[in-house]
Amino acid sequence: MSDQPLAPGDEPVVIELRVEEVRMLRTLGEQLRQRLQGPPDRVVQRLFPQVVRDDAALDRDARRLIHDDLMRERLARLEDVLGLLPDDGAATVGLVDDQPQLLMGLLNDLRLSLAVSVGLDQPVEERAEPDEATEQAAALMDWLAWWQERILRSIDPDALRFYEEESDLSA
Repeated sequence: MSDQPLAPGDEPVVIELRVEEVRMLRTLGEQLRQRLQGPPDRVVQRLFPQVVRDDAALDRDARRLIHDDLMRERLARLEDVLGLLPDDGAATVGLVDDQPQLLMGLLNDLRLSLAVSVGLDQPVEERAEPDEATEQAAALMDWLAWWQERILRSIDPDALRFYEEESDLSA
């Protein structure tokens, strides 16, 4: 994937969202905002992982220096993406410049947040038996991943070629 924004003159990445999809993205985005603005929990810890391993003091110092900037950037990305969506109703959105990357970053944050919320970030042997909440979170994570892949293919059609070739070899 290219980290570069779409160049002037590039066609926008167009996504079409049904009413339910807009509502779901807004709901998940609002939940993420609340978590980011609330007291640190496991989700926030996952979104802002350890900076320096094996040196707690150095990690604490590094976090103190960069955490506020990273939090502002993450919240700004969230606001920018949610600002592309209508308050309610279906939407056709043309993503330009760095908007596809911003959206993919937010989709990733939402996936991580869901995974941590239901314990899917734990090693398999430590996970509780899946319940309805876990199954719903997993389905939402799959849906968010599908959107990430779709946007990535729009930006760079060859980006997933390696994985597709590996899949073809194993079939």
